Amino acid sequence: MHRKENSRAKDTSSGELYGFQAMMAQMTKILMRYVLVALLLSEYAYAQEFNIYAKIESKRKDAIITLIFQDRPLADAYAIMNEGVIIGSIHILSIYDIVINKEKRYRIIARYYLIDKAAAFLIRAGTEIGLSIKKDESKRDFSEKSKKVAIRYRNQIVTERDKRIMLLVKGGKFIFGSNSGERDEYPEQIVSLNDFYIDKYEVSNRDYLRFVEETNHPAPLSWEKSSYKSGEGDLPVLVTFYEALAYARWTGKRLPTEEEWEKAARGAGMEMVKENDRLLLSKKPLLYPWGNRFEPERANCLAFWDDSKVGGEIKKTYRKGLVPVYLFKGIGDSPYGVVNMCGNAKEWTSSWYKPYRGNSHTNKRYGEQVKVVRGGSWYNSIYRMRASSREYGGIPNLYSDNLAGFRCVKDPTILERERNSK
Repeated sequence: MHRKENSRAKDTSSGELYGFQAMMAQMTKILMRYVLVALLLSEYAYAQEFNIYAKIESKRKDAIITLIFQDRPLADAYAIMNEGVIIGSIHILSIYDIVINKEKRYRIIARYYLIDKAAAFLIRAGTEIGLSIKKDESKRDFSEKSKKVAIRYRNQIVTERDKRIMLLVKGGKFIFGSNSGERDEYPEQIVSLNDFYIDKYEVSNRDYLRFVEETNHPAPLSWEKSSYKSGEGDLPVLVTFYEALAYARWTGKRLPTEEEWEKAARGAGMEMVKENDRLLLSKKPLLYPWGNRFEPERANCLAFWDDSKVGGEIKKTYRKGLVPVYLFKGIGDSPYGVVNMCGNAKEWTSSWYKPYRGNSHTNKRYGEQVKVVRGGSWYNSIYRMRASSREYGGIPNLYSDNLAGFRCVKDPTILERERNSK
């Protein structure tokens, strides 16, 4: 009797153990399914950026399939997509070059995994499947992601070779171009730039003389013989494009692109405004370095010289024409503190005179024949004082046209970081 009871107890215990094991196996199976889903989602969460199709040539019972790709695969693994949802993945085992109908194709041997076996009916010979991979990323990175630390650079530096002040223009988005200016300024658009430094003042005759003396470079065409006239050392130097380029290279800097020049002249032109409890990006680009209303006393231009009510002290000392590069400091500065970004001398940029993206206007000067000059000059009207105004220089060629001055830019380096910036 006791033996039967013990046997019955043992059977009961075995049944409970079997039930527990079965339950654990089922839970493990479910857990593994969720792990697979998590892995797939972590690997392909942004996969929809780039989609391709592959034709299934054959399918085996051991989850091996043969696929035909039109182009050579860019990665070792792809997500299988169905109606915009990730249902599994394939992992490439081998690739073979083949020819189908005289066109090069790629036969791929791969192993596939499905998140839900119910989707198996989609994996069959003769059908196409959608595959996706995160753009510019073919391998998963299991390393610990480093946190991005904002690097802060000093707002002002003095460069070693030319001993000139440069001001920081902080990177980010800004309004570039104009919808209300000339046809070559259209369309107004948002452009993003990295941090850069720009010369606070135009390069002067005195600055350029130092370059000529230290490098034995030919004097600019605008000078008489080998030097500038007495008393004109602080005036902006007028040079050809290649004369400006030679100076910039000597300093270890470069000429600004017209995007860089325009941002330095008018600022970002964007601000966040609150509307109906929502923060919206408001576009408020400046027409001039100081604001949206032209004020003739702020720039060396035709309106300044023609208006008898402004510039009395300056006009007592200087004649109509170029003035020292520092003369309008604090009066017509740009949002970054850059002086004479409109008026005085036009300024070379490194950009070819081409239409902006989205501009369908035709111009016989478009192309890689003339360079963009910016900022207007002392003899220009108010219209050319606008920060978005474009002109071109290089007629008859870039070696002889010395209509403009210039200032340089440079990319920040570790030496210009603020002390507390990592």
